[in-house]
Amino acid sequence: METKEKVAAAINMVKAVADAIKDLGRVPSGTLYAALMPSGIAIDEYNGIIGILKRASIIREEYHELVWNLK
Repeated sequence: METKEKVAAAINMVKAVADAIKDLGRVPSGTLYAALMPSGIAIDEYNGIIGILKRASIIREEYHELVWNLK
């Protein structure tokens, strides 16, 4: 896979996770990860995506529950 394709795939995965949290409003992190496991995402990749979204203040985490932070 080319670098451009890898970057596009990574961006798409971050967007997909963000969209899932947005659609749900709030979701336990473990439940979301379990739903994403069939896609082949590793736990470290998942945690990285959640970290990106939290640092960007798109989501917040409350007692292991991911909450959409934007209006």
